[in-house]
Amino acid sequence: MARKPLREIPRSQQPLSFDSYALLYGRLDAAADRFADIGLNDLATEMEAVRDRLARAWAAITTAEREGR
Repeated sequence: MARKPLREIPRSQQPLSFDSYALLYGRLDAAADRFADIGLNDLATEMEAVRDRLARAWAAITTAEREGR
């Protein structure tokens, strides 16, 4: 399949929309909070790491879109 710049793909057809990103981020954040609340700080830290990696991935997506990649 031919590669198309993200900005040429309608947002509704992109693999990860902002709404999906925000939902995933919120769920990971809530899970981290709940693990911390029950004293499982190691698991809270793992959830925070996944959340932070998701945020970095989203930043890469928005950068690629802005740069026309």
